[in-house]
Amino acid sequence: MRNIFILLSLFVFIPFSNAQIDQPGLFAILGFNDQHLVYISPSDSLEVIDLGTLGTTANVLRLFEGELWVVHSGDFSDGSGAELWHASVENEISTAMEENRDIEWQTINLPDYSNPWDVEYIDGSVFVSLIGENAVVKINPESGSEITRWEDMSAPQGLKSDQNGLIAVANSGWGFGSTVTFINTDDDEIDTSLAVHDNPQWIVYDGSRFHILCSGRSWGDNPVTGKVVVFNTVNDSSDEILLTSNPGEITLLQPGDEQEKAALGDEYAGDISHIAAYDTESLQIDENIPLYSGGFSLTSSSITGNLYVGSISTPYNLHLVETNEDGWDENITLLSTFDSPIMDLLYYIPENWNSIVSNKAVYFPSPELHPVFPNPFNSTAKITFTLSQRESVNLNLYTINGRIVNNMVQGVLSPGSHEIMINSSNLASGSYFVSLEGRNFSQVRQLVVVK
Repeated sequence: MRNIFILLSLFVFIPFSNAQIDQPGLFAILGFNDQHLVYISPSDSLEVIDLGTLGTTANVLRLFEGELWVVHSGDFSDGSGAELWHASVENEISTAMEENRDIEWQTINLPDYSNPWDVEYIDGSVFVSLIGENAVVKINPESGSEITRWEDMSAPQGLKSDQNGLIAVANSGWGFGSTVTFINTDDDEIDTSLAVHDNPQWIVYDGSRFHILCSGRSWGDNPVTGKVVVFNTVNDSSDEILLTSNPGEITLLQPGDEQEKAALGDEYAGDISHIAAYDTESLQIDENIPLYSGGFSLTSSSITGNLYVGSISTPYNLHLVETNEDGWDENITLLSTFDSPIMDLLYYIPENWNSIVSNKAVYFPSPELHPVFPNPFNSTAKITFTLSQRESVNLNLYTINGRIVNNMVQGVLSPGSHEIMINSSNLASGSYFVSLEGRNFSQVRQLVVVK
């Protein structure tokens, strides 16, 4: 039997003027109508920092290159208020807290009734799914102007990039769609369309494959249970995971580890909501964990792999589910009960955060590709780089003409330092470039082979 711990008595609400975001925690959207952005610090004394009001229609949080993005779907009665808000966490949000003032959000206005649902970021441009217009748009975040539009979608919801120029679009069709469209952002053309299952909603990427959550339908004359379709774009192969309910959320746990899992939130599946997980290699469902509330919003720690579960049904609980190498741990902690629904959660690590883990100092620096050593070289050289969190990266060796001669790393790696040895036996004398690319960064170093 699992252990349930309750920390309600340790809940501490911190006024805006006395707060700091100085340790890893959770950004959260609280409320349906009078919405607030809060930062939850799950330390020994749970701290909740109120960062100000968001309005009435915020539903999604994303983080790109140190900027927090908030998707506002717009008022369903008159269509107004469809917007994207964004602000730098380290600069604007932290400064606003220090100066005891409101956050000055940068705003991108979207068409009335467009009902934006999700946002993705690639190479300085943002991509937005517009359910109300059956379209995906590419926008310049500086000017807010539309660059490109892809129409003939079907109530598109979730967007996910493989960080190699491909974006997957979940065509929900208001519950009756069954396809995913892939957009090649290198030439802004539709790459392909994949038939999946009823009601695709959210997509995650594990470094080599898209995991497409198809929720199915729990209503109507012909209800359909959900399914996860796992699609590999390299060989165009797909696998399926049959589900027994209609989950509406998906997130990755311990990405890059041998025990990597994907968790599914299932708040509306039955009388008692529950979450489930499957192994991303075997694609087998592990087991379900019942919760008295929760599953509408999920996020996981990129440090520990632990899962945070938020609820929009009373009681509005925030749970912590600990994970281990076998999957779920025995500990489920009720961190807090709020007085309003938890619409979305986003795990965040402050830049250059310094922590103590297992009595050893652990430093999480900004991602960096270090100089190659030795350089020039005629036999072997060492390439080192550091990552601030688990994420999907590509490490490539290019000629000076831009041709890839060696894809040294492609996949999800853990935070910390990594080393790759390169051998010159198959390389001609001359100059080359090493490129390290991640979700929100790209760095290049030059090296020279001398024979």
